[in-house]
Amino acid sequence: MIFVTVGSQPFERLVMAVDELIERSIIKEKVFMQISNSKYIPKNAKWCKFVEPTQFNKLIKKANLIISHGGTGNIFTFLKFRKKIIIVPRLREYNEAIDDHQLQIANLLEKEKKAIFVKDIKDLKKAINKIKTFHPQLKSKKEQSIFMMVENFLAKLK
Repeated sequence: MIFVTVGSQPFERLVMAVDELIERSIIKEKVFMQISNSKYIPKNAKWCKFVEPTQFNKLIKKANLIISHGGTGNIFTFLKFRKKIIIVPRLREYNEAIDDHQLQIANLLEKEKKAIFVKDIKDLKKAINKIKTFHPQLKSKKEQSIFMMVENFLAKLK
């Protein structure tokens, strides 16, 4: 199963691209999308606007691939579960974000071989093919400690 998540803000560019790849049979697996308040409703996948934390963790565990926006909170969770991740950052040029911090995070994680980064949505198909042979680098004990510190900090902000 592929889990697509956009976080708390709509990200129609990503939702529409995944829906199209399902329609064209490029994605053949079952897909579940968390779409926020998107105006575009997927035609080819199960979806919901928001997911409760317990259900979110169940979807992560069940998924063999996660396609996500570049939100650090979600990405740290996916890395903790050692999942294959394709990150499609929200971009300033499309008025999806006020800056390109998600772009910077995605680029760094790809360099560290922890995720695959898709800047141009047209490259999503290529990333899905690439993920089949991609093996994310496992976290060292030092990295796990850093992830735990960041995760604890983010939890305190909620």
